[in-house]
Amino acid sequence: MVQAGEQHGRCQTLVLQFAAGTVIHSWHADARWWDELVDELDEIEEENLPEEEEEEEDPPSTPEEIDRIARHLEELPAFREATKRSERERVLLREFPELCSRWCNGLSRLGYDAGEEAAARVAEAAKRAYEEFTASLPDLAQEAVGQGVLAQATTAAARRAALRAFAKERSGGYPPSKDFVELFYSEPALKKPR
Repeated sequence: MVQAGEQHGRCQTLVLQFAAGTVIHSWHADARWWDELVDELDEIEEENLPEEEEEEEDPPSTPEEIDRIARHLEELPAFREATKRSERERVLLREFPELCSRWCNGLSRLGYDAGEEAAARVAEAAKRAYEEFTASLPDLAQEAVGQGVLAQATTAAARRAALRAFAKERSGGYPPSKDFVELFYSEPALKKPR
């Protein structure tokens, strides 16, 4: 049995690379102790894995379950505001911890399917909201001016941030795209007075 602590500070892998003409050659070797340690860890993991988990597979998702969870997720501000899959998955697992699984990047099949469905619904709702805003951008700009959205914003970055927050609030919590913020920012009514 290899003790990992005894090997601390020793070389685990050697990689050599060189170019001969236009061809890159590479050679790689792991230390014997490293190979033995990896093998031991694999054995320990196999021995300690419960048998029912080895054979367990996620049951298929039903459309009703997917719809129920997706409807719940799309109503959550944190899910609507999430721009990355990992953020959406964290919200999903916070709301439905029972959907955690080792099989599909931390989500059960139902969790994955419901998360994808909810993300698609949120994207569609955001698209509809911002299409409406784009069609009436001058009116939206006047509303922002009337509410004093830019009153405290003195820099371009602060003005964009204020407009982003205004549009997000006005849309029901759907974050605007960068393109929409730039389009909104360029409205004449929102130009900084000189």
